[in-house]
Amino acid sequence: MDNLKGIVEIELCACKKLEKLPAVWQLPSLKVLCLQKLTNFETWCEVQGQKPRFPVLEKLLIRECESLTALPKVTFPELREMSLSDMAMFERWEAGEESLGEHVIFPQLEKLSISFCKSLAAFPRASVISPPFGGAETECRSAFPALRELKLVVLETLERWEAGEGTPREDLIFHWLEKLTIIDCPELTTLPEAPKLSVFKVGVSQQLLSVHAASRYIASLSRLELFVDDAETESVVEQITSSELVHGKDKWG
Repeated sequence: MDNLKGIVEIELCACKKLEKLPAVWQLPSLKVLCLQKLTNFETWCEVQGQKPRFPVLEKLLIRECESLTALPKVTFPELREMSLSDMAMFERWEAGEESLGEHVIFPQLEKLSISFCKSLAAFPRASVISPPFGGAETECRSAFPALRELKLVVLETLERWEAGEGTPREDLIFHWLEKLTIIDCPELTTLPEAPKLSVFKVGVSQQLLSVHAASRYIASLSRLELFVDDAETESVVEQITSSELVHGKDKWG
């Protein structure tokens, strides 16, 4: 690692015997980290008494790491884009399992994509956000205060917008979220607060995430896309022509 102090981007691909990640967090200039097709990768190696820290990492891509169960116990202060895909064993956000208080794991994350992670049941536990952090005008709770784009595809067990037991709190908010895509997440039956959402793409096969659910965003949306199969077309048409879609008191363009 001493010889790689200036390295900006690292990609590890198809390293089938790799079980623990090398200490790449020791690289002070690392901005892009891509991990792909690491079939035996199980854990982020930690030095005893120390936690990995990625001070300038801006982009994290993890794909087809089937044995990885969690992200490292670390904050990502500069991470702007993260993609998690084809991780069959990924089931928890390591740091998000604990009580975080004012500690925000992903303070700058703007783009998040999660797909084909069949064991993931929830998002990280939200932190209390006090203004003016993250653009919030009043105190609220969020795990991703800067998130602008969120894509969720084929997540079989995802059911909660926040880790933890009990009924989700209504004040959980995605303050800056502009684009939301939800496809084939059958257990996800609620939607978050997203006052600035402008683009909403949803598979209408969702139990509750349908045209009716989209009505909560109708005042801010500029684009709505519904994905259906032939068997569902008639019921979707019925919903679109229903007065439930648009509330008369709302002004929308």
